[in-house]
Amino acid sequence: MATPTVYGGGEVAPRGPQPDIVLQANTVEESCFGGVIWDASKASRFHSLAEPGKIPPELRSYMTDKEFEKMMKNINYSIQWGITQRKYLCPVFAMLWIVILGPILLCAHIFCFHYPLASAEIERTLKPLRAKGLRVDFVWAPSVCEGGKGFVGANKIHIWLPRSSSTA
Repeated sequence: MATPTVYGGGEVAPRGPQPDIVLQANTVEESCFGGVIWDASKASRFHSLAEPGKIPPELRSYMTDKEFEKMMKNINYSIQWGITQRKYLCPVFAMLWIVILGPILLCAHIFCFHYPLASAEIERTLKPLRAKGLRVDFVWAPSVCEGGKGFVGANKIHIWLPRSSSTA
């Protein structure tokens, strides 16, 4: 099977069946007080793909450029809103750190609130592509809690085109 076409980000080496297209997020630039704490690469967003004219040519028969741009912006928003909340909550978490309540609240926000809701929003955003016969998987990058891998890689969207389109 051929190597997938990658748009945005860097190199990719997926395990198992390889997708036809990989949409890769940009790297994270925020710091602790920017709202990215234990998220690491899991907080990466698709900034370079959320612009007009960035739709991969293989997807043009499935959606318009405007639809693709809106989809990428919606996915970015799903990832960003929790980070923005933590940016404002960080001083509270820092003050409560001494009594151990800060880390508990921070972990609860990241892993029990933000990312579960963001995952659900992203799945809803990708439904129109799936309805058109594409197999689409959103792959979260690891967080700091998942070891050293948290600082390597970025979020990805793997897309498999229908067999009739990908065999030409």
